Amino acid sequence: APVGLTAIVLGAALTEYLDQIEFNRWVEEAIVEYWKLLGYKVDSTPEEEKSSSGEFYSSIFVLLVTGIWTFVLSVMVNAPTESLEKKEL
Repeated sequence: APVGLTAIVLGAALTEYLDQIEFNRWVEEAIVEYWKLLGYKVDSTPEEEKSSSGEFYSSIFVLLVTGIWTFVLSVMVNAPTESLEKKEL
């Protein structure tokens, strides 16, 4: 249970931080710039349409971070402890 709770807290804090720095807008602008760099013609969307598109990229980022966090903590918690007999051999 503590592993899940730490993931919830991490996800909430990371979501708030990414919202404050406007991570989603930054990623959208970077994608447009990379497509332009590759030579593709990119249609600019109005600012209102961008803001109503949701928080897709930040949600994916939070999902990845909390998934890795949960995996690492679960492996650490469920790792077998080495007994003194094995250390002596």
